[in-house]
Amino acid sequence: MPHNGTGMISIRDEIETAVQDADRLTAALNDRQLAWQPAPGSWSIAQNLEHLTITAQRMMEAMDAGCAKGSREGPGSKPWQPSIFARWFLRILEPPAKMKVKTPAAFDPAPGRPLHTLMPEFRSTHRALTEKLAEYAQYDQNRTRVVSPFQSAIRYKLGTALAIIPAHLRRHLDQMRQIRNHAGFPAS
Repeated sequence: MPHNGTGMISIRDEIETAVQDADRLTAALNDRQLAWQPAPGSWSIAQNLEHLTITAQRMMEAMDAGCAKGSREGPGSKPWQPSIFARWFLRILEPPAKMKVKTPAAFDPAPGRPLHTLMPEFRSTHRALTEKLAEYAQYDQNRTRVVSPFQSAIRYKLGTALAIIPAHLRRHLDQMRQIRNHAGFPAS
């Protein structure tokens, strides 16, 4: 998907839809349900939400740093062209999860965080991200490079960084749905 013009609108819509999905998934849940883990070592709904918030914050920092090193060249003459690595990585991120990926410690959530602090931070972080999309659109999506906040040896195009965010949201929202649908999920 290109990330200039209507592509940025699509990313914004995807992020806003994901926030609405998270609201629907968590609306009637109490702290016990949010903290419930289907197996030892697996994440709860609350931990998935916190991880998504941390990731969005770190991705914005990485994209800001990448843009600061570049110049406002405009969106470029060509729409974003994903590399072979980007296409592979984005396929891995999309639900259903095709492989388990070890999360770096800096992105690990804290267990048992209450919803009354978690959801407002999740919403505000993703709102801030959608507000920055117009700024990111001013940079060439193919030539502006972003250092991965997960692995500093990996650099990808700004367009790839932007595509990662909604794919990552969908992956974890799918995990949250699986938790809610788990036979052992507490009724209250």
